[in-house]
Amino acid sequence: MLAVANTCTCRHKLSAARQRGRAFYLYERSDDVGARILREIPNLIVDGLRATSAAETIRGWDLSWLADDHGDGIELAPYRALLREVLQNHGPEVILKAGQPLRGVAHPILFVLLNSDSPTLLVEKEQRLSRFIHTRHVVEVLEQDTHGIVLQHISRSGAPEPTENLASAGQHIVLFEELGCKDLALSLGKPGRAGSGAVAAYRDGQFHPFGDLPRYDTWTFSWSDFVPSRKPMPGIDELLLASPRNRELKEDDDPVAIVRETLRKDLGRTWKLDAVAREVGRSTRTLQRELSDAGSTFSSVVLHTRTGEAARLLKETNLSVTEIGYVCGFADTAHFSRSFRKVYEASPTNWRSDLRAQS
Repeated sequence: MLAVANTCTCRHKLSAARQRGRAFYLYERSDDVGARILREIPNLIVDGLRATSAAETIRGWDLSWLADDHGDGIELAPYRALLREVLQNHGPEVILKAGQPLRGVAHPILFVLLNSDSPTLLVEKEQRLSRFIHTRHVVEVLEQDTHGIVLQHISRSGAPEPTENLASAGQHIVLFEELGCKDLALSLGKPGRAGSGAVAAYRDGQFHPFGDLPRYDTWTFSWSDFVPSRKPMPGIDELLLASPRNRELKEDDDPVAIVRETLRKDLGRTWKLDAVAREVGRSTRTLQRELSDAGSTFSSVVLHTRTGEAARLLKETNLSVTEIGYVCGFADTAHFSRSFRKVYEASPTNWRSDLRAQS
C-alpha cells in the first residue's frame, strides 16, 4: 500500500495531470441516443488544429459547445461540423496532424496503453477499452508482423466520418511512437487492395500530402525496430507503479507471490497462464502445479490481485470506478462489479461510498 503522505501527493499530481478533463479516451461513446462524445477528444484535436494552418478557422469558430458537458459528454454534431469545415478549407493532412497534442498527456488509461511490450499488446488493450466504455468506434487488426500492423477504424453502427478516421489515425501515430516504434511510417489504405494502394502520409517524423481518399479508415503502420520506451508520467507512475510490493522476484519466492508480482507489472494486460509462465521462466504445467501445491489457482491469484489493486485505488484516489476497472484489467464494468463483489461482498461504488462514510 502507498503511505498516506504519498497518497496525498499522488492525488495532487493526478489532479494537475488531468487538467484537460475527466478522462482521456480515443473513442466516441455509443450509449447516448443524442450522439455525444467525450469532451477530451475534441479538446485535444482542437488544440492540435490551433497549431496548423487551420488556426484562423478555429479562432473564428464558435466553440461554446466544448463547455456544454453535463457528465455525459458533449454533442457530436458540432465537432463533426468543425472537422468538415477544416477538411474543406485546409485539406485532410491538417486533421491528421491534429493528433499531436496527445504527446505528453498524463492519464491512467493512456498509461495502461503505453505500458505495453509490443504494438500488438497496445491494440489489444485498446480493444478492451472500447468494450469497457461501450464505444461505437473501434479499431480492428487486419494484418500484423514484427515490423508493421494494418488497422481499420470501424463503427458498430454506421461508419465513422472520414474526418474522424483522420483524427484517430493521427492519435495512433503518437501512440506508436511513444510506445517505442522506431522510424514509424503511416500509409493510408492497405497495400495490394484492389483498385487502390496505400498512400504515404507520415514518415521520418514528417507529414506528407496525400490528397483526397474515400474514407481514410485503413491505416498501414510500419517501423524499422521496436524498443519499449514509455516516458514517465508524473503522478501516474507514482500511483500505479510505486507500490512497495512491486519488487524484483527471487527464484525461491512463493509461486503465488511470483504470479502476483508479474501481474502487477502490467495489470492492464489480459494475462493468460502460459504468458505468465513464460515471463517467470517456467512451463505452464510446472507453474500450474506449483500454484496447486500452494493451495491456489491461477484464476484465483488473478482475481485477488486485480480486486486488491482496485480496492487500493478506490480507497486512495479519486479515479472514477470506470477508470479503476480498466486500469486493473477487467474486461468491462460488469466484469469489474461482479469480480469485486465476489471478494468484497459489495459493488465498487458502494464499497467506496461506505468506506468514505466511515472516515
